[in-house]
Amino acid sequence: MRRIVGVLLFVIATSLGFIGATTVAPPHDTDLIVAPTSIYEFFAGHTGVQCEMGRADTSWVKRDYAYCQSVSANISVSFDRGGTPKVCDDHVSCLGNPGLNTPHLHAGQAVRSGDIVCAITRDAVTCHDSGANGFMMTRDRIAPLVHD
Repeated sequence: MRRIVGVLLFVIATSLGFIGATTVAPPHDTDLIVAPTSIYEFFAGHTGVQCEMGRADTSWVKRDYAYCQSVSANISVSFDRGGTPKVCDDHVSCLGNPGLNTPHLHAGQAVRSGDIVCAITRDAVTCHDSGANGFMMTRDRIAPLVHD
């Protein structure tokens, strides 16, 4: 009986390990991460910025987006591919909740989700589409990047 319980515990622990492994950040030597799911969240190293990227590519919706926030300054920004960044800086209701097991990425890494790339530097996250429209965000500031 103990042997069966031990085997069952090993199988459960191993299964949980495989499930958890899908949420672990890639090694530091990886420069570009292609978002493995339609919604991908990350904490951006020491910047104090948390981000979510997503994509929908169906017959009725084609949408790539990036959303980033800073809890310390209570500010956020959302951006849809080809659009203009929308800044929330009312310092009252600008934040969402990050998901469980959100990976921590580091300076030098970037994430691509659909047509949007978010690159992490030591102090900021810059997200943009192929037209170079997007935003740059630090712990306490958001700067829209809009090119014609």
